[in-house]
Amino acid sequence: PVTAPPEGDGGPALVIILLGPVVLVGLAGAFLAYCHFGRPRLRGWLESAQVGRAYDLESRHRRIWTGRALTIGGPKDDIDVGLGRRLARMIPRRGGGCFLQAVSEEGVVVDGHPLRRGQRRRLTHRSEIKLGEVTLVYRLYVGGPRIGV
Repeated sequence: PVTAPPEGDGGPALVIILLGPVVLVGLAGAFLAYCHFGRPRLRGWLESAQVGRAYDLESRHRRIWTGRALTIGGPKDDIDVGLGRRLARMIPRRGGGCFLQAVSEEGVVVDGHPLRRGQRRRLTHRSEIKLGEVTLVYRLYVGGPRIGV
């Protein structure tokens, strides 16, 4: 009589079962470290002359552990400027720069340039942002631009 060959000892499956969670924990730790240390942060603040209010971007961005873009618009957004809906996002870039991206079809103007949905415009110190009827000014440095920057 001929006997059937052995099916195997289950070694590869056992390795996956034992090492799988270790690899997942390592990847999760690397992602959290990237979110905390590697992602660019927003700097400066937005100033509203109409209501005399300033929105500190760095402290608001630090509260979001994933470092995603800040949303601007209504009460459900990161920065509530009294509008009924979300109009824009502030996206940080390495080196301290940032972009404003329109998420609405109309009503977003940066330095006199209207933005359509999805368009971005780089913000510089004293950039003027109009969101509907609200006007904001982006300030990067306390007391004006630093000399030599």
